[in-house]
Amino acid sequence: MGKKAASHIQLTERDKKLLTLVGRRGCVSIDALHQNFWMNAKVRTCQERIALLMKAGYLKSELVEARGRSETIYYLDKKGKGQFDEETRKTFY
Repeated sequence: MGKKAASHIQLTERDKKLLTLVGRRGCVSIDALHQNFWMNAKVRTCQERIALLMKAGYLKSELVEARGRSETIYYLDKKGKGQFDEETRKTFY
């Protein structure tokens, strides 16, 4: 039941800006998302919203080796890409 509810989240303006940033950069770390969108909040707040966006199909994640350590990166999933028109998607990585 929780998974079904999460798949129907209402995107906020912050979510839309976040998805645009992720699309333009191709992938981002939790640190980059936190610094850009939740600077005055705890990292946990950012992680919780990202988890909801992932469950809803807007974002995907992958564990990669970066800067000598493992790091999770986030990128647009099908539903996230679907938020943008074709011309905008052409500007994405």
